[in-house]
Amino acid sequence: MSEARLAVLIVGVGGQGVLTAGRILGDAAHATGLPVVEGQLHGMSQRGGSVECSVLIGPGESSFLRVADVVVGFEPLEALRAIPKIGPQTRVLLNTGRIVPDELTRAGRPYPPLDSILSDLRAVAGGLHVVDGHAVAKRVGMTRALNIVLLGALEALELLPFGQAALWQAVAGRCRPEFLQANREAFDLGRASVDAPQRRPDGGAVSQERPS
Repeated sequence: MSEARLAVLIVGVGGQGVLTAGRILGDAAHATGLPVVEGQLHGMSQRGGSVECSVLIGPGESSFLRVADVVVGFEPLEALRAIPKIGPQTRVLLNTGRIVPDELTRAGRPYPPLDSILSDLRAVAGGLHVVDGHAVAKRVGMTRALNIVLLGALEALELLPFGQAALWQAVAGRCRPEFLQANREAFDLGRASVDAPQRRPDGGAVSQERPS
């Protein structure tokens, strides 16, 4: 077993399945004999508030995360808010589907342009992979499968210390039988949705959104 520790930060809003995704990663780590510590921070999750989950796989006991190795952004603005925990070696997987927060609506402020968010993330991250997760979930006919789509996409990046079989078994372990086939399709389509990274002028790897 490798002594390296992988710090994964998952961010989004309530109702997107962020915490479930974190638990699935933890289940896969446990099943393969890897130590794992999970931490959660969420606000008004029932009303679309910010949700953050850290999954630290490997040696160590603390769930404190200073800089993530991997950030999975279920929502662009939430990924932008995670920039303090993104460093030059961090790989970012981003779902482009937007959820406009109540705070912006109440203040009459516009949602930042997606291109601006992508530019800000590219400026700090070591790699950016962009997926239209909502479009993929709609193809399955189950919009609530967004978290499974993104887990499939994350596995395809080959950043996790366990393979596809272990992650899928962890997904299946938390699925109701009647949704197993749809979740398998969401997982596989998520894996297929990740493009090969392109190169930045400074040598960092980025990828562009694949057309839906």
